[in-house]
Amino acid sequence: MMKERDMSKFVIETQIRENYASHDSDWDGVSEYWKNKGGNTYIVEAETAEEAKTVIPLVTDSNNAFEENFLDFFSCDDNFQSEFQKSQKEYDTDGWDTLYLDKVVRKGKKSGDWYMKRGYIVGGFQKGTQYEHLVGKFVGNVDNLSTGKCVLKIEGDERTTL
Repeated sequence: MMKERDMSKFVIETQIRENYASHDSDWDGVSEYWKNKGGNTYIVEAETAEEAKTVIPLVTDSNNAFEENFLDFFSCDDNFQSEFQKSQKEYDTDGWDTLYLDKVVRKGKKSGDWYMKRGYIVGGFQKGTQYEHLVGKFVGNVDNLSTGKCVLKIEGDERTTL
């Protein structure tokens, strides 16, 4: 019987900046007016820190209108949650609001490509609507970071390959 690979978890944190000058209808493509817009937390499952760090260029980007810059990298335990995710749970203990989850990145066993699961848990505010069947369930997508394509849509118990 083959042993499963031992995986560790690592966190990549980013900072997003948006060039507000690019919103102007007469933008010249050069003018700058940058604003910080939060960032993302990526939880990477990998064999080593070096392997996990290969995800950094896949989740960062920079052009003259938008930047997602690398901020921090560290190892974490299996129960890690970003401060953002924890604060949502502390604020909304009843699960009324949408709970936005940290992004999880794993390497495909066959392809060797990196895949990112991103999404949220549907809040109780959807009770009595057409989305009531999704309350308390995960809704999101899986992206192949190596190809830049979304490959799977998840809505509760339904999975749609794209």
